[in-house]
Amino acid sequence: MFVAATLIKIAPGTWIGAGTVKPLKFIVARLSEASTWKGVFLILTAAGVTLRPELQAAITAVGLSLTGLVGVVVPDATPAE
Repeated sequence: MFVAATLIKIAPGTWIGAGTVKPLKFIVARLSEASTWKGVFLILTAAGVTLRPELQAAITAVGLSLTGLVGVVVPDATPAE
């Protein structure tokens, strides 16, 4: 008897199912996407999670600092020739 394996396309060229993608690799890949973080914060906001104003200011300051640091340290992408 033939049993077809169920495969789910999770990204271009990447399929999950039949042991093709390890769970940790999948989670790390999702956590590196900006859309994942936007979704997490939207869900938390919709659930009514709030932060104290001073904590919000601290998080904003750290986020802006890290963004600036990444902008300085990481070279701009150059188009392939």
